[in-house]
Amino acid sequence: MSRVPNEQKQQAMHDAVLTLKLKRRIDLLLSLPLTKLDNVALEKSVRETGQQ
Repeated sequence: MSRVPNEQKQQAMHDAVLTLKLKRRIDLLLSLPLTKLDNVALEKSVRETGQQ
């Protein structure tokens, strides 16, 4: 069995965490009731989602 260098394991874990965070942000953005939000409220919600 080949051994994966520790740096590669750390990079893979980092990439996985970033992927999960990005997915969560996209899910939050897509869950916004776009038809019920005015432009100012929509912009505020998008900014807040991006800061999480």
